[in-house]
Amino acid sequence: MVTPIDAVRCGMGFDTRGHWHEARPRFIPAPRESRNEDPLALSRGLLWGLLGGGMLWIGIIAAARALLHLL
Repeated sequence: MVTPIDAVRCGMGFDTRGHWHEARPRFIPAPRESRNEDPLALSRGLLWGLLGGGMLWIGIIAAARALLHLL
């Protein structure tokens, strides 16, 4: 017999008498760890993301123009 991994995590499955029961949904808060070691990490990530995205789009546009000149 195969037990789906969702059944193990959620609690659905067969009881002792062999009857199937669904999982009872409940709220489980996610653990959060906040150390605030680098207060500029968010700003630095935003700037690197914008720079990387800009370089990606410049590369895509340059490749499209190169392909159009070949046609």
